Amino acid sequence: AFAYNMLGLVTTAIAAVSTVLYPSLKAKETEGTAKINYQKIKSTLLIVVMISLVGYFVLVPIIHWFLPKYIESLPIFRIIFPTLAIQSAVTIVMSNYYKTFNMVKRFFVISLFAFVFFFFLNILAYSLFHTPIAISMASVLVMLFWYLLSEYFLVKRFHVGFVKDLLYVLFGSAFFYGFSLLNNTIIGALLYLSLILALTIC
Repeated sequence: AFAYNMLGLVTTAIAAVSTVLYPSLKAKETEGTAKINYQKIKSTLLIVVMISLVGYFVLVPIIHWFLPKYIESLPIFRIIFPTLAIQSAVTIVMSNYYKTFNMVKRFFVISLFAFVFFFFLNILAYSLFHTPIAISMASVLVMLFWYLLSEYFLVKRFHVGFVKDLLYVLFGSAFFYGFSLLNNTIIGALLYLSLILALTIC
């Protein structure tokens, strides 16, 4: 609960940003500008969030020092934390483009389908492994599925690329998962930050 509540705080902030973005898109965005702006806004957001994941390495010692009762939540938080990138992309960027171009019903169906998938995959994960870790891993897969499905229809409409952003998130998440296993959070943070910046430049 502690891990998901921490994630929920960030999600609330994301929702606030999403509310601000929509009126701007509705007033100015057209089919022509969307081909450029959609990719630019989404890529910028992914970069900001992926770099911000370095905050996990700061949070770990804080919890160890001041909130030792919640240390057991860290493995769960570590698994779900990278989903902030794809959740932000869907919540802030994609959902607003669906609303701007009158595709709300389609986005609702996509989200409903993802929710049903989430429900059954969580039941399966718990039935097989009986651990919160398994449920968290299932949640990551569902978030990725939601992202890809939401991305598909926008890419199809605006005729923009999606491979670079997807690879960026996948490689960045792999870096995070790898370096967050290190006992030394300072070294982990420096290595992650170095590689994610290098990946961003590439």
